[in-house]
Amino acid sequence: MKTRIMTNYHYDWDSNEKTFFVYQDDICFHYDQQHQTLVLALPFKNEIFVLEIFSLDNLVIDVYHSLPLGQDQKDNILNYVIELLDLNYDLPGFYLFSAQDPILKLIYQDHLGFRAYSYLNLYEAFMWTIIGQQINMKFAYSIKSELVKKYGRAIKHKDLTLFVFPTPKVLETVSFEDFQKLRLSKNKINTIKLVTTMFVNHEISQEVFNSFSTAAEKIKFITSIKGLGIWSANYILIRSLKQNDVILFKDVGLNNCLKTLLNLEKIEDSFLLALQERYQQWCRYAVFYLWRVLY
Repeated sequence: MKTRIMTNYHYDWDSNEKTFFVYQDDICFHYDQQHQTLVLALPFKNEIFVLEIFSLDNLVIDVYHSLPLGQDQKDNILNYVIELLDLNYDLPGFYLFSAQDPILKLIYQDHLGFRAYSYLNLYEAFMWTIIGQQINMKFAYSIKSELVKKYGRAIKHKDLTLFVFPTPKVLETVSFEDFQKLRLSKNKINTIKLVTTMFVNHEISQEVFNSFSTAAEKIKFITSIKGLGIWSANYILIRSLKQNDVILFKDVGLNNCLKTLLNLEKIEDSFLLALQERYQQWCRYAVFYLWRVLY
């Protein structure tokens, strides 16, 4: 059964395609370049919905499901897509700020219409942060792919097999030895098992983060978990929690972008701290737009 949800949102696929090419090794979604369509599986309670997201004039969501959708379900799916593609972010405000900034004014016009693609599954964001520490993206995606294929949920849709990231309760049952078969280091496995247990026990959740009033409190909480440092904390805040006022410290990609743009030998933390203080609520998108210098 298919239900079509029409929206009032415009999405610039041409400006965002590079994002999907960079993440093309991510097993949890599929991008059809020919039809400019994003396809993914969305779990909701005991059912998995398949979403095909594309544009006619505005953004359209085709939902494939086994039972008729109620209005609440339609609203939830629409809100999910709005958050996934960051459709409510104030791009005009960011561009006004960028036009006056000596760094951002060098790049922002090359990427007009680009919006961040978010990790809305907080557990997946934590796991990806741990898996991706200190290894290249290709290797990290290969590990994630093996993990999801073995422990996640799969659903057939047309000629595709779509996957849903495994839940904390599923990964809690995985042995240390089975994690080792995925080519994960001992330290990463220990961190994965610790974080997974914390999710199962509701010690980490969206509600926990909602109880914090500042980015500093969230960073302190994440970095108190053994195996997660400042890079991990800021990455989770930027990619999943949409914390607009933090910049990414200790990130090789961001540092390389800044070194290229500014012809610097090294990027000091003090320089990034000054940027964070200057950019304030524009920090998150400053990071995303600076990353674009790499591709």
